[in-house]
Amino acid sequence: MKRYLLFFFGFFLANITFADNYESIEFTKKIDNLKIIKVDDIDYLYIDGSRITTPSDFYVLSIAGKAIIDDTTSYIIWGGSGGTIDSDSNLHYIFVNVDQNKKVTVSKIFPEAYDNSINIINGLIAVKYPNDKPYSDKDDFGYYKYNPNANKMIITNSVKSDAYYEKTFAKYSAKQIVEKMKAEECYLVGNDGLLNFPHSCNYGNGYCYMFKSMKDPIKDQDYDLLKKSCADPYY
Repeated sequence: MKRYLLFFFGFFLANITFADNYESIEFTKKIDNLKIIKVDDIDYLYIDGSRITTPSDFYVLSIAGKAIIDDTTSYIIWGGSGGTIDSDSNLHYIFVNVDQNKKVTVSKIFPEAYDNSINIINGLIAVKYPNDKPYSDKDDFGYYKYNPNANKMIITNSVKSDAYYEKTFAKYSAKQIVEKMKAEECYLVGNDGLLNFPHSCNYGNGYCYMFKSMKDPIKDQDYDLLKKSCADPYY
């Protein structure tokens, strides 16, 4: 009887060992044989001393997680590219996969997970991600699943489109935008009489997008203030 129990227990442990799992990691620059090295203000990935080609140059990279699916290890890499870290739209994930034969594959750039929350579902890395546009609804989330063995993303639900937001903001008034700014503690007027948009208010990108999406607005005092403050072509 003991022999059967030991056999069952050993079989059970063996199955646990090879089960799919995910480990969230406190952002780090080195794990296993994977290392991040900065050269001339750009972060590069190396495995066993060999540099990995990534889909973009990243001014900052960190290892955010590690998933083991079948015989493939997938490292979730958090990175910033194409601007400054002040803009959330420049923050991404890439997946670096190493199979049992030590073959390395690298994914395209994907949206980063909301609150770094990742799950493994039926052998796929499941990610919930926010719409990173500064004017998006707070509950606007998308979902995708990533297959590290096939190096492929499966979109299960997309975030709301710009067309949706343009249609929504078309009905807005300047007063409505100003009231929203006040509610979000972003109504700051400088000595020059223009709105002052700090980083915490995403430099006003969202509010100016709303303003420029309006159709036939009432041209009142709030309209004039927004028009002057959003005159920069940057918005």
